Amino acid sequence: TMSLPLYSSADHAFVINRGDYHGKRGTTTTSTTGSSPDAALTYSFRGDVDEGISWESVKLVKYQGGMDVQTCPVCLDSFTCARITKCGHAFCLTCLIRHIHSSADQYQKNNGVKCPCCGSTNLFLTDCRPVEFVTITPPRIDAPITGGSKKKNHKNSTTMRFVKLHRYKGSSSPFLPRISEPRRAAPHALPLQSDHDAPFSRINYMDPQYIRTLLTTHLADLRKMPREDDMFEICRSLAIEFVENELKTALQEAPTESEMQQRFSEPSAGVYQRHHPQFILEQPPPSLEPTVTGGDMIFSIDEEQEGTVSASSPQYMEQRPRSSSVNSEHSSGAGRHRSASLGSETSYDSNASNGSESPKQQQKSARHPNHNNKHKTWTPGSIYLGSDESLFYQSEDGQLCFLCGFNMQCLRAEFSATHPALLNEEHGTTQQHKRQQQIPSRRREPLPDIIQGRVFEIEHITITRQNRHKMRFLSHLPVGTSITLVEIGMGGILSHQ
Repeated sequence: TMSLPLYSSADHAFVINRGDYHGKRGTTTTSTTGSSPDAALTYSFRGDVDEGISWESVKLVKYQGGMDVQTCPVCLDSFTCARITKCGHAFCLTCLIRHIHSSADQYQKNNGVKCPCCGSTNLFLTDCRPVEFVTITPPRIDAPITGGSKKKNHKNSTTMRFVKLHRYKGSSSPFLPRISEPRRAAPHALPLQSDHDAPFSRINYMDPQYIRTLLTTHLADLRKMPREDDMFEICRSLAIEFVENELKTALQEAPTESEMQQRFSEPSAGVYQRHHPQFILEQPPPSLEPTVTGGDMIFSIDEEQEGTVSASSPQYMEQRPRSSSVNSEHSSGAGRHRSASLGSETSYDSNASNGSESPKQQQKSARHPNHNNKHKTWTPGSIYLGSDESLFYQSEDGQLCFLCGFNMQCLRAEFSATHPALLNEEHGTTQQHKRQQQIPSRRREPLPDIIQGRVFEIEHITITRQNRHKMRFLSHLPVGTSITLVEIGMGGILSHQ
């Protein structure tokens, strides 16, 4: 089994096979062809995030961190054919074999060896998995310039992009609410590791071809290593033999995996579904000047209107209600308050209302739907929140960094999570049409798909059953996982109101 600290670690994600070939866990499913010797299989993941996954089903571990984590703790050099243990420590495969060889007597007694980093016992080579390293940039608040100045040191500033995600109630994987992307609505619905929404799920289904390519690359890397002493040559030969056996196992499992991959791709499986037409925006967003950034079309506002407040200006910092922001003894940044942000809704569900504006505010919003400045960017949304779905924003690189409750309240006041036509169905068609006419044009648009802003405050929390009940949008993360709530400047996204 996998250790709890590794499974709940915010720095690790897992690529698993779809079927439990050992028949120990999951929900039983029968092969459609009936010809496979493993015709009766079980799902390796059932959707219970606190139950965990079997280590036998893990085929690859992704390790998120800075450049400092990409050095082997044994040889102090860059990883070659990296493998990770059950306790979560990564080593070069040759370094790991050399360590096992130094404790050969202990290893042969079926007791395993101690991990070189933590000293945990029962470390076996067959329990190690390939690991890939993903470089991320954690959020950081600007450091004030020395000398008593209140200005910020922009050289140390962190600008983050957050992606809007929807998650169906009971599902363990969020999805991108975009017309070209699938919707997931089943407990075992996880993305393929090559899907666009894979970075936002801690567990992915394996791509058999990708795993074979990865192992083939590892073999090539081992064979290209420069020759050293005789002991190293022995370890390298054993490492090559070990990877060849891994590749052989991957080839044997490929037909069953491909069959299950085909079955999971059917709409009835809930892994890949189309978005319901009633939740798709009928008309395109207002025409803006697009700028292509990182593969996404970002709409940059290049107009400065009188009265607009920039997110980087002191006026914004003074005007925003600090008591509604990220605030606890664990938050960092100026102006901390003790009122608990965990009680505020960082996300909201499909039954949430859109609030109200005064007639004067509605008229002003209708006249000036885009009171933005040229310093911030955002991508218009195209899909509203569906039934039994929750909505939240997560860091674009996939790290467990989420938009705070105050930012979500601002977006909720500016845009519409739920389709305006569905908010007042009980009032009838005539009254519904009248109410829609009173809503400013921008308030009828879905929340943006991507937003970007400079970090103002950061709060680090660990998920418990109590705070997960308050923040239901995090129900797909296991207890014990550390997450980060971030407040960003939104002067380039929000209107003047």
